[in-house]
Formats: sequence, structure tokens, C-alpha cells
Amino acid sequence: VAVRDGMRTMNVRDVQERWIDRKEEFDEMERKQLEEEAKAHEAPSLTDDAGEEEEDSDIEEMRRHVPDGGIKVVRRP
Repeated sequence: VAVRDGMRTMNVRDVQERWIDRKEEFDEMERKQLEEEAKAHEAPSLTDDAGEEEEDSDIEEMRRHVPDGGIKVVRRP
């Protein structure tokens, strides 16, 4: 059986506990976790526009400080 790093193997007792003995409790924990993850993903989207403007100004400032390397590229059609 292939197992990912950091993942433990599941045995019959784990399945029994998750799906039979404590199903409602585990379902509630998973629901709350999914809601928290959804909120975390929504929060940055509210400031995306402001973040892009800040990035643009940072890029422009970096361009001003880049020294001229003395190489001029001329593209001909």
C-alpha cells in the first residue's frame, strides 16, 4: 500500500471511529474546517485591486533603480 509522507495508515478501528461511532462529530469538524478555509480564501479577494496597484508601484520603483547595463536592443521587422 502506498502512503504519502506525513500520512499515517488507516486501520479498521480508524474507519469504525470515523464513519460509525463518531460520524456526526467528525462531519461537524470537517464542515467547520471547510467554512474557515472558504473564509480565508475570500478575504484576500477583497483587497486584490489594491494589492495590484501596490505591486505596480513597486515594480516601477524597482525599474528606476536598475542601472543601465550599456546594452541597447534594436529589433528590426
